[in-house]
Amino acid sequence: MKRRETSPQLSRRDFLGGALLAGAAATMPDLPAFTRAVKSQPAWLHLAHGGSIHTFTADAGSLRFLGATPIEDFAAFATHPKLPILYVARDCAQWEHLPRGVVSTYAVDSGTQPLRLIAQTPMALSSTGPRSLAVSACGGSLLVASSTGRAWNALALDASGVPGPVAVTRKDAGAAPHGVLFSPREALAAGVDPERERLTLLQPASGGLNILARIDAPHGLAAMTPAWTRDGRYLIAADRNGASLSTYAVDASSQCIEHLHSIAMETPVQSVLMHTADGVLTLRTEERGSVLELWRVTAGGLQRESSRAIPERALSMAASSQEDGMLWLATEDRLLCLPSLHDAEIHSARVSLKSRTARVSLAHQPMLS
Repeated sequence: MKRRETSPQLSRRDFLGGALLAGAAATMPDLPAFTRAVKSQPAWLHLAHGGSIHTFTADAGSLRFLGATPIEDFAAFATHPKLPILYVARDCAQWEHLPRGVVSTYAVDSGTQPLRLIAQTPMALSSTGPRSLAVSACGGSLLVASSTGRAWNALALDASGVPGPVAVTRKDAGAAPHGVLFSPREALAAGVDPERERLTLLQPASGGLNILARIDAPHGLAAMTPAWTRDGRYLIAADRNGASLSTYAVDASSQCIEHLHSIAMETPVQSVLMHTADGVLTLRTEERGSVLELWRVTAGGLQRESSRAIPERALSMAASSQEDGMLWLATEDRLLCLPSLHDAEIHSARVSLKSRTARVSLAHQPMLS
């Protein structure tokens, strides 16, 4: 491949979901992320809203509220892929009287205190405006996209999941990093810069952060986290305004990224994520609801394998990292649980958040074909 280089009350519209697997990152406030203890069921589901992170235990057809943890200046969060750890990037503008954000590390527990603060790690100097946070599949590295600081930050994680005391940074002149996501196979991450319409391949290294390759997106980029395929060979990114999807081939050994093809969407894409099946999922909103689609990714193009209409307007989605393939969709006032993409029934959890308490009621409704 040829390398291309270029130099708290719940408001209805704020209740958003996120396209996250364990270890992946949220790119905007009010997004849920899954995290779980090793070999433990059910998963923990976190919802950031109204200055707090609301923690639930979640499995198919079951949602139990554990508690709410106040978070100041919330910007993004991500989970550790192997440990019950949640990382929160805070856009505090200043930390210890210096212009920089901070990463707060929490231990997750099913007791009366679901999130327990265990570390506060400052980002590099002038690294403000965090927009996205990601953890590598091996659990050894953490990356933060600092938009207003125009820099990428990397932190090494120890065996207990706690970040090291010093963040390394890589500034990119004129860049405004937004989304970042690690490959499921390599200690390699894809960074999205909608302002410069550029994808960047990043790799944390001992004492540094390397830029392996860059490519200009031919149709621009949406301010959205991309999705890797499970084998790490392809990267799917939403183009400008979500009007189309582009597929990129990634070769880690030769440090190359190449645009393969793009496909127009009927309505703008809201979210894209890697699925436990062989492909990626997309979520689109239509006039009378939403559409969830499964795409198989090949070198020849994206092939739509299945499509399901959702009788409500879903704002975004999250997926369990477990083999069960369970999906959660966030609407304006409820969470919809799909045991699988092909399941004929949706388990609906209506969620009402007030102060530091939550009420959850479950119902069932058919899913349209």
